[in-house]
Amino acid sequence: MEFSSGYQDPLLEFSEGLLRWSLRYLMDRGPRERLGLSAQESQLASLPYDNAVWLLHIIPNRDRPLRPVDPKQPIANAFYDDVTWRFHDLNNLTDLCVWDQGQMGDREADGLCRVHYLLMVADETGNLLGMDFVMAAGQEKQTDQQMLPLRLCELLCQCMEKPMAGGRPRRPKMVAVADANLHASLSRLLTSLGIHLQEALFQDWTLHTDFIFSSKMAQKCHVCKKRSFETPVKICGRCQAALYCSDRCRSSDSGHQSSCALMQECMEREEELANHPFQFSKEVTSPWFDKERFLSARQLTGGYWSSESIHHHARGLLLKRDGQEPEEERPEALMEDTDIMLRDYPTEGPKNILGTWKEYYEWRNLSLDNPIAALLSYPLTIYHVISSLLPQHFPALNFQKKQTLRIHIIAGRREFERILLFWELAVLMPHPTIELVFVGEELPPEEDGRSFILHRKGPQVQRSDLSGPAKGKDGRQIHVKVHAHQYHSLQAAKPDLILGFNPGFWLHDSWLSTLPRIQAQKVPAYFSECSQYSCGVDAQTVLMATGGDITPPTLNPFRSPLRIPGSDNCMPWYNNAFLFHLIHKETKQGRHPEAPRLVLADPQTCRKKKKQRQKQCKKRK
Repeated sequence: MEFSSGYQDPLLEFSEGLLRWSLRYLMDRGPRERLGLSAQESQLASLPYDNAVWLLHIIPNRDRPLRPVDPKQPIANAFYDDVTWRFHDLNNLTDLCVWDQGQMGDREADGLCRVHYLLMVADETGNLLGMDFVMAAGQEKQTDQQMLPLRLCELLCQCMEKPMAGGRPRRPKMVAVADANLHASLSRLLTSLGIHLQEALFQDWTLHTDFIFSSKMAQKCHVCKKRSFETPVKICGRCQAALYCSDRCRSSDSGHQSSCALMQECMEREEELANHPFQFSKEVTSPWFDKERFLSARQLTGGYWSSESIHHHARGLLLKRDGQEPEEERPEALMEDTDIMLRDYPTEGPKNILGTWKEYYEWRNLSLDNPIAALLSYPLTIYHVISSLLPQHFPALNFQKKQTLRIHIIAGRREFERILLFWELAVLMPHPTIELVFVGEELPPEEDGRSFILHRKGPQVQRSDLSGPAKGKDGRQIHVKVHAHQYHSLQAAKPDLILGFNPGFWLHDSWLSTLPRIQAQKVPAYFSECSQYSCGVDAQTVLMATGGDITPPTLNPFRSPLRIPGSDNCMPWYNNAFLFHLIHKETKQGRHPEAPRLVLADPQTCRKKKKQRQKQCKKRK
């Protein structure tokens, strides 16, 4: 069982934790109701106090029901499926609808269910501590308003004993609410639990204007996936990375015996990976880094920054109504007039090769407090491969003097959604003509077969069809082609370079067919990975698919500075953290055979044989 941190969609990871907490709460709620609040008072009185104020919410939902596509297929199982890594993988399981109040009625026969009320507990810093869903099948089945305060108190007790965001059990000194009627009903109930209710009501979700919901979630066991609110989770004493809930789970993870030493090496490089020149480096490289809070504090909510947040993904879950498919938001529509595209750019490329983020920022006249490096890691990684690694590993190819560079990028949806950022390659390397061919089955199907260019128009970068007039004042362009299918099905001209970002070879079986195709191209093929551990697992997949190997992974100086927290491990994960290239092995007979080569004989020998055949023909006549 391999570690998959850095590959799974953050919103999907968050949703999986929410699901596990809700299932656990349903199991505990029955015994809790039988005990009553008075019996629980003695158990909760021994818990330490939390200095943060806790917020209690009752959120009504009137028009958005959920319909399972296949009622026989449990949605919960999909969160643990080996092929479920992105949130849109669950689209074929559920259908989120919009209904007018008059249309709801009783639709239990259609499998339609609706959350009538959402009960939620969070602290004032944004940590989500627990949720409860009050279900209703139709409009006539209204929830008794008098039962909601009691349900909310039961939820509060569960949050104190087993907080969803993790951490030790604790109880709040102070609780705040936003509803006046709820305030009056809760006052007596909370007093019996030894909790004070704040007299003032809060507005707009919180007590503070800078409030933002955190994506922090409790850690989980690597084997059974139980979260720390279900059972205590302990770290492996040797590697200090893997998390297990019991000795049984640890012993059942047979793969960890061989990878424990590698994970220990990963932990030893934690400080090296966190070594960045940025003013915010200490915050973003912490094991407890909260990306949502970081983005919100810097007001990075527009443009491509919005795709870095799970809050944007939650808002972007477009609804279907009357069976009609909604129009999908295009990444270009998210762009805003900010520093995201670095409007002022040098007229010439850098005089010397840029080898660090600090050198790039100085060349670009950027402040080291600007987090744009988190977005530009993809184009800067390509630049680093072309300018530094290729001359070192393949000096005979002489990439520095090429007039045209055709680069195949085996991409996922994440890289292509940031397509405009790749125009930065035209700023870094203004002289060669660059053609990027994005290939991958995760690319948007509507983009398949399209060709366009990236160019400047005023202060903005735009994409335009090739049929239009020449674009850009200085003629700088990036040509882009899209093939929304697996790489081994691509029919195109031979590339100069093949690149892939954080591919995770072991996650998808399609790589077993793609890697031999890459080997057949016989061109340099570089890949980045989130961790040194991932590179080791990739090497095993390459050996199995082609019999080849990979070079020892090297640290990428243009890796993303934002750490990716691991839910079932403590390893440091960063986008594009390490780089390696494939070492192709000559194919053996009976395994991936090469196409037969046409061997041309010497011209003089051919003429002699031709004369001999002519003489033999004359004799026969």
